[in-house]
Amino acid sequence: MMAAVTSFEDIFALARQIGREEHADNTSRQATAAIVHYLANDDAPTVPTIIAAGQSRGDSAHEIAREPVPPMLDHAIAAARRGIRVLPIPPNSKAPVLDNWQRLATTDEATIRRWAEEFPGCNWGGISGCTIDFDVKHGKRGAELFELFNALFPETYTQRSASGGYHMLFHLPDGAAPISNANGRMLAKFGRDCGIDVRGAAGQVVLAGSTVDGAPYTVLDDLPIAEAPPDLLALCGAARPENEARDGVSPDHPADIARAVEWLRHGAPPAALGSRGITTYEVACRVRDLGVSEGECLSLVLEHWIGRCDPPLDADDASTLVGNAYRYATGVAGEHSVAAQFGLEAGASEMEDAVAPDALPPGDRPWPEPEDLWADLQPPPRLPAGIFPEVLDRWARDAAFRLGDYDPGCLAVPALVVLSGLAPAGMTVQVKQRDTGYVERPILWGLLHGAPGAKKSPALSLACEPLNKIQAQLDRENAHTQARFSEARASWAKTPKSDRTAPEPTRPRHRAVLVNDVTVEALAPVLADNPNGLACVRDELSGWIGGFDAYRPRGASKDREFWLGAKQGQPFRVIRLSREPVTVPALAVSMLGGIQPDVLRQQYEGIAADGMLQRFLMVHMERTSTDVDRPPDAAALAALMAVAHALHDLSSVEFLEAFRFDAGADAVRQAVKTFADERMGIADLPAGLRGWLDKLEGEWARVALLFHVIEWAASGAANDFPFDPPDPIISTMTARAAGEFLLRYQFPHQLFVHRSAEGTRGEDTDSAWIAGFILAHRIAGISKRDLYTNFRPIRRLKGPAKEERIRRIMGELCSAGWAAPLANFDSRWEVNPNVHVLFAERAAAERQRRGAARESIRAAGAERGAQHSAAEDAE
Repeated sequence: MMAAVTSFEDIFALARQIGREEHADNTSRQATAAIVHYLANDDAPTVPTIIAAGQSRGDSAHEIAREPVPPMLDHAIAAARRGIRVLPIPPNSKAPVLDNWQRLATTDEATIRRWAEEFPGCNWGGISGCTIDFDVKHGKRGAELFELFNALFPETYTQRSASGGYHMLFHLPDGAAPISNANGRMLAKFGRDCGIDVRGAAGQVVLAGSTVDGAPYTVLDDLPIAEAPPDLLALCGAARPENEARDGVSPDHPADIARAVEWLRHGAPPAALGSRGITTYEVACRVRDLGVSEGECLSLVLEHWIGRCDPPLDADDASTLVGNAYRYATGVAGEHSVAAQFGLEAGASEMEDAVAPDALPPGDRPWPEPEDLWADLQPPPRLPAGIFPEVLDRWARDAAFRLGDYDPGCLAVPALVVLSGLAPAGMTVQVKQRDTGYVERPILWGLLHGAPGAKKSPALSLACEPLNKIQAQLDRENAHTQARFSEARASWAKTPKSDRTAPEPTRPRHRAVLVNDVTVEALAPVLADNPNGLACVRDELSGWIGGFDAYRPRGASKDREFWLGAKQGQPFRVIRLSREPVTVPALAVSMLGGIQPDVLRQQYEGIAADGMLQRFLMVHMERTSTDVDRPPDAAALAALMAVAHALHDLSSVEFLEAFRFDAGADAVRQAVKTFADERMGIADLPAGLRGWLDKLEGEWARVALLFHVIEWAASGAANDFPFDPPDPIISTMTARAAGEFLLRYQFPHQLFVHRSAEGTRGEDTDSAWIAGFILAHRIAGISKRDLYTNFRPIRRLKGPAKEERIRRIMGELCSAGWAAPLANFDSRWEVNPNVHVLFAERAAAERQRRGAARESIRAAGAERGAQHSAAEDAE
């Protein structure tokens, strides 16, 4: 039997017969294909009765017992393993927390776990490439349409939303064009009350495990994510419908997006009760006229406008109204774009030439998130979870939270340096697989960088607690030993020489693991007594640096030479006039302290030039106002103390086999070297940071060795010591953790501290002025000629000085994510298009400021002209 189909109601009536009639499979496939063809291609053929060989996936298929909801992070990890790109969302919210979230969404589990640490209790969103969202609120027919789509399209992973709707998630086929992030075509097919929304390659949905207003998002069909069939993609619509381009001019040019953002934030009327629909429709039409595509318009409206409405507009309603605007608006899309206003018929290159000289069209490169060049500096990241050994990580997170919710790295890194001072400096690790001559020792230096009030001293005090306790025990033993020596020495001295049968008692070793305020002359004998090295802790490193050669005339630099060698653990011989030479078996000192940014800035040039600063692991401490009052984690502190004692006890072993890495760890070493080599090529990299990168391979080996022996000490194997010493082979996992610590956490902190000391970020820098020029003129590229013409300080320079300043400025912009060299050119740079969106407010301020400056200049010129004319008249 054949049925004429002329409307959605006819189609749905036929589709409901699925599961109620039994026919051959091929008949079912033909019927389904026919109805899908109707939906996707806008024709109305005569369609066979819709039938199916098997039972429909109807409501009964989904009424299943609810399993207990697992933790939200587990849901996010499971989604990532399905291929869904995951991003964090604030608790009880559906809007992403990250700027530029479409690019940052990821399937990398380590990043997801780091986000869980940075945004505790967050919801999670996901991007699959093609998600069909069925809404059932306000009488919408989402439930009916969901059953229809279940019948027509492949089974796939499906969620139930907090409000009772449905999410069907599909992947895009390889090579498929992105689909529209809107619902215009669905509304046209099924009516305004259908409740269908489409989330394309740039659209996210809230993932199962999340909750909004106490209601959870749950998994409905726990299936693999299916590939979206061609007919479904055609039904959704391409990302850029044909009417979104004007005479060959591509939509979504950065300049047009920047203008749209500025207008949505400051010029667009907010939607009020009683006129919300028409106002939203008109706002979307205006954005369309500016040359912005439908999907981008929806994203901009959600991010920059609906919050201005009172009360805020519902995101689903906004999506519907934006779709209507792009389907039903009259006139040519983009008629008020920059290209249209300049009367251009070609592409972005000509448009930018009209906006600014030598501007270049944006390319397809993957851009990083650009830094805010007007801020002094953005604080570096907190220590990600899962990098440090568990015993150290647990203690550091507890201590940092009690300190005032500080970055756990403020405690973990100083504690690691403390443990390096307790571990025997005689241990070595072979860095490469075959080169037995390249070894490093477990000696680390650490520096806390922060303004007064950032709690550097309390952090150092907490980290040094194991060191202080062991030193106190050694002090008691030293006092007892010294007393016995003094008695024996006195008894020997009283004995007549003729009656002495034993040699003069030998002065006992003064055992130590800690020194504070000490000169080279005083430290050398202590090191001679403690060949396994020790730790030097200074509350303020500036005093230690300023005290170099304090007692030496004409500023000789032997103290610096001594300290520069104190991280190597090599033998050292100290010769002083009128004293016996002192031989230090191992010049090994783990240095730890704090310093203020202003003080470091004053001393930076000297200590960065000779390699002193490059020897430090650095952690920037950003002051917080959080007040926390809870008892310490006693078990975590006890475990850390046990590890400290175990590492100190290793010093009693006369011989430890040299450590080396397993074969898999060598790939980590090479990745560390590649990272360092690539960063060394950054044009504006602080000079002091180059030395740290140059030593990064060796620092990785030191950190990995310490991670390895800490894990051994924490495992309980140290209880059977010396019968169960540490394994001489360091695993790939431990090597990878050391690499993660240095690349993901340490490098951003190093960069922050060096840039802070150099003063290469802030309002008054060259790079900030050029960035303002880029924003004010909405340009997509910049050339040397632009800099010659528009930047007065460069016009005043000549020859190499001019070229060097340009190189430095553009190097800073490139490293900050604002620009990248154009291929095959050494005088032109492409501008990151994201800057025009992320810094739209700054762009408006720059245009206003520069316009006011020009007006002031014109007014001053007019006044001078009037005065000159008056003077001539007077003559």
